[in-house]
Amino acid sequence: MDKVTFDDDSKKVTFKNLEVVARKLASPEFRFDGKPRRLSLTEQGFDVTKRPDALAEQAAAYAYAWEKVARLDGAVDAFLYHRHVDHAMEGGLRFGLWSNKPGTTFEPDQKRPIWHLVKAADTPAWKAAAEPYLKTCGLTSWDELNPK
Repeated sequence: MDKVTFDDDSKKVTFKNLEVVARKLASPEFRFDGKPRRLSLTEQGFDVTKRPDALAEQAAAYAYAWEKVARLDGAVDAFLYHRHVDHAMEGGLRFGLWSNKPGTTFEPDQKRPIWHLVKAADTPAWKAAAEPYLKTCGLTSWDELNPK
């Protein structure tokens, strides 16, 4: 679990305490034309490790991140996922929404649970798609993610 703080002096920012950077960009010294600067989260990804529950953990990480971003009152302009298909030349990391076919560099093989979440993101289907991952995230409700 991330050992981060939620105060402005946090030494580390992850999705768990993303509101720290959003708050900083809204502070007077960082404003542009009097308006808070906004975030673009690009190339975000969650690795499928060798752990038994890795596919559920990858999906849960995406659900957590999406819910966190949604609660930042429009501070995030973009949240772009890194890789649609695993890439065999990415140092053993497996970020894909799909696995790659064995023996190929990036040819799609099988959809992962995260694929269904990305498809449902920002649609009426989101709540039902994301809710099964609450327990994996150690939560009982996404409302627990509200910035402190």
